[in-house]
Parts: sequence; structure tokens; C-alpha cells
Amino acid sequence: MKLLGLDVGNLAGYSADVLSEVFGFGDMEYFAGIKLFNKVIDRLGVDMDQQKWYEVFDRIYEAGMREKKVERDRNGR
Repeated sequence: MKLLGLDVGNLAGYSADVLSEVFGFGDMEYFAGIKLFNKVIDRLGVDMDQQKWYEVFDRIYEAGMREKKVERDRNGR
């Protein structure tokens, strides 16, 4: 994350759009995304309580899905 200029200690403070770009779950299923997010957070050593962890993941996942919907709508025209 240092390469991306992100402070992992303040991961929850970044906007969902930024985190969605970083994690890029794409078309990944929700539960597969949770597993991947959990592994990344653990490897980075981010200390976050479980409630905050789920809130951050939900924000990222929902932002990614909104982005995909906009892309599909744009390509469908």
C-alpha cells in the first residue's frame, strides 16, 4: 500500500471510490471478496475491530458494484 501512497493505519478513512480502485473486486462474489479483503488486511497488519472491518468492506464492494453498473449502462447504449 505504500506504493499506492495509502496509509494502512488509516484505511477506514479513505473514500470508498479510492479503496474500490485499490482492491478492484470487479465481478467477484461478495463472500469471495470478504475472504480476499480479510487476507489483505491481515497481511498488512491493519488493526481494525470487526464492525469497522465489515463497514469498510461493504463501502468498497458497493462502490465497485456501482461502478460496474455505470459501465454496463454505458456499454448497453
